[in-house]
Amino acid sequence: MNRLVPRLLGALLVCVPGLARAASVTVGTTCSMANAVASSNTNTATGGCVRSGSGLIDTINVPAGTFTETVEIVVQRSVKIIGAGRDSTTFVSGGATALFAHRGYRPLLDIRNLTLRKRTQTQLSAGIRADAPARIALDNVRITGFDFQSGVLLANGTGEEVTSTITNCLIDNNRVSGVRMESGTLNVTGTTVSGNARGFEVDPVGFLNVYDSTIRDNVTSGNGAGIFIVGSSSGQLHLYRSLIRNNRATGDGGGVYSLGQVYLINATFTENRAARGGGLFHAGAESYLYHTTFSGNIGDSRAGGAYHDAGQSLWYFNVFANNTAPTNPDVQAHFITAKYNVVEDTRGYTPVSSSNDVLNQDPKLGALANLGGATLAFPLLSGSTAIDRIPSTDGDAQPVDQRNFSRPVNGPDGSGRNGFDIGAIEQRF
Repeated sequence: MNRLVPRLLGALLVCVPGLARAASVTVGTTCSMANAVASSNTNTATGGCVRSGSGLIDTINVPAGTFTETVEIVVQRSVKIIGAGRDSTTFVSGGATALFAHRGYRPLLDIRNLTLRKRTQTQLSAGIRADAPARIALDNVRITGFDFQSGVLLANGTGEEVTSTITNCLIDNNRVSGVRMESGTLNVTGTTVSGNARGFEVDPVGFLNVYDSTIRDNVTSGNGAGIFIVGSSSGQLHLYRSLIRNNRATGDGGGVYSLGQVYLINATFTENRAARGGGLFHAGAESYLYHTTFSGNIGDSRAGGAYHDAGQSLWYFNVFANNTAPTNPDVQAHFITAKYNVVEDTRGYTPVSSSNDVLNQDPKLGALANLGGATLAFPLLSGSTAIDRIPSTDGDAQPVDQRNFSRPVNGPDGSGRNGFDIGAIEQRF
């Protein structure tokens, strides 16, 4: 078992080769989006699209307004598509895929500051598709209303590993998945994924890294409404400083369903619902849970908070409280090494080994609130047994909390003791 878990994994910095600034075209009354992309593909002015500058056409400017296309647009050359703002510029697609980055040309499709939505709900469609080694970089983009495949589809290609990024985006109300990835690595930061059948789907392989994001209100008739990971150790989830809220699955794993490796660091799971594992269902590979809070989740059969039946795993400094299920309401976990977890209802909690757990006690969580970070979380109320429980010398404790605030806090937390707090928040009174 890999027992190495970094003390701090902040926002992952990914270096993407820059696009040399050269020529550009601007979408308008005489230059359609399709012709603008064709101009970039061929590096020639096409269909009323006038070049600005010399050299390769690497930028497509899209002003405020709504622009509609009826065809799938194929991107062959790396290009930036830049709108005037997510609430100002809207691209409406009637094609099978709005924008398709073709693997044969290895492009980077870089889209910023616009909304991309489906023209009708009657056609099979995806928002953005990139077949590896093609890749995407999205920043301040909304993708909404696509009724087949996904809002974003990162498909298998040549087998070459590539990295895509999604930053400060809203991916909502897509009929299947908000994002489906079949290979490669995807880094997601500061993004909300909501109202889809599944928020994220990793099938069959891929590495999904999520930072400072909210995954909420996704509903599926199968397993894994918020995040769905299959492929055993070939699929991995790394989730940091994020909120998983009100995702519903009629199968297992309302918040997260995973057969692959799972790393949950400084996260909050609440109001999720499923048959087993309302917050988390994990089976197959190993899991590493550090400073994560499960509260208010529902299991229709068992394990409202978390269900674990997998390889030997490390669960340190987590809170399981106020979850409900007919059997083992807070957690059902075997094959784990546990340390300094607060478990309010210990039925079903049978770690292989444990040290310094706080069992059968109410951790006194406050209401879900904005506590100053990128995502909502539960504060610890005065007198909580989770405050200062972890010695300040413990080398496994994380040096920041869900808000990216420093740990530990000595004095202002009101306990009179020195040490790290259990759960996602390091309390400050």
